Amino acid sequence: MGHQHAVSLPLPLAVSIFEYLDENRKLMRALLGPEGDLSFQTKLKKLMWKALIEDRINPLIKQERMSVPSDYLIAYVASAHIGVIQQWLNGDRQETPEEMARILFTLSLHGPFYAATGIRPH
Repeated sequence: MGHQHAVSLPLPLAVSIFEYLDENRKLMRALLGPEGDLSFQTKLKKLMWKALIEDRINPLIKQERMSVPSDYLIAYVASAHIGVIQQWLNGDRQETPEEMARILFTLSLHGPFYAATGIRPH
């Protein structure tokens, strides 16, 4: 996997997921809401992890290099993905699926500190 492929945008799978969510916004709000379907949420978390993280940086992920256990890392990122999706579905903002894929990719790759400040932690 070349370096260019690792950071290529737009992310086709992520964009298509957001397109599907957008086309089915009313149903998705119900499935992802407080009375929603937990098994659907779990499947969506796995799909977003694959679309945004695993396929892109898998060769770089080494268990022994991780500063936190991998199951906590996956849970943190996946829950953040769902939170961003819920905000998009329930909010008044009208970002396109492409913009949402870029936003989630930026948050996932660089983290909330960089997204908020533009400063890369050393």
